[in-house]
Order: sequence, then C-alpha cells, then structure tokens
Amino acid sequence: MKEDRRIQKTKQALINAFGALVKQHESYHMTVKELCEKADINRSTFYLYYQDLNDFLDQLQDTVAQEVAQILHKYHHPKIPMIKNREMILALFTYFEEKQYFMQAILTRSALRRAIIEHFCFILENEQIFKDYENEDIMIPYITYGLIGIVNKWLNTKKGSPEEMTEITLDFFNGQFHKKEKG
Repeated sequence: MKEDRRIQKTKQALINAFGALVKQHESYHMTVKELCEKADINRSTFYLYYQDLNDFLDQLQDTVAQEVAQILHKYHHPKIPMIKNREMILALFTYFEEKQYFMQAILTRSALRRAIIEHFCFILENEQIFKDYENEDIMIPYITYGLIGIVNKWLNTKKGSPEEMTEITLDFFNGQFHKKEKG
C-alpha cells in the first residue's frame, strides 16, 4: 500500500533536514527537536512515524538499502560481472554522491555501517550477481567491504567525481594499481 502524499512530504522534509543538519554540523549527532525545527514540523508529528532518532536512522538505512537494491537490479547484466560493470558502479557512486550526507551519517555509525554491509551482501546474494563464481560466499563480503570502504573515504575527502571513482574502483576490483608519477 502506498503512503499518503502528505506523509511522504513530511518524511522527505525530515530527510532533507537531516541532510542539512549533518552538512551543517559535520556530524549525525542531533536531537529530535533540532531535526523537527529544521524540517518545520512538530515533534508530535515526528513521533507519529518514528519512535526516536534511532528509529528514524534505521528507517533511513532501510530506504538506502532498498534504493541500492534497485540500482543493482536495474544494472545487473548476467554476462558482465559486477567488478567490470561500469554502468552499475557509476550508478552507485552517483547515488552515493546524491545521498552523501545520509551516507556519511550511516557510515560513521558502526552499527548502521554493519547493517548496510549486511544489506548489501544480502542484495548481492539475492540478485545472484556472483552465482557463476567459485567462492561466491567469500567474494561477496570482500567486494562489499571494499566498496563501502572506498565510498566512505571518498565521501569524507570529497576527492573525485563519481566517474573518476568508478574508474578507480574498477581498477581496484580488477587488480590494476597505478604507481604515482614522480615529479
């Protein structure tokens, strides 16, 4: 069942406020009061949809996981492995850039980071992206932890575009490491 448009708008206002506060404070630490003031909603409205700030973050994390699953599903090609799928990796980095403040907040909280990694592993298993590979059970966490590590570093340093990060990630996944040019 689809959510009422007003509920969607309220939740989106909270998400936008959360992103703005994370950007402003460079931290996900905030109160429900601060979040509601920024979103211009009453605290009682917040509590209609969420038990507390942790519940809000959990639901935000679930939304991110669902959206990542949609990207993986959309760009999955049975003849192109994920570690060579430029379109998929670029779509992921573009998404992570669009959601950078949420991703930074999620990735700085170890419990949420672990949950995102577990979600990502589950998605890769469900989509059977590596079903034709030996050691699929080892390959999935290896790629997941590597990608999350790259995304986390990228979001914190803000070096490079999604396109540049896609090329770097594809190089790493395919064992191509480049030495720095001496100069």
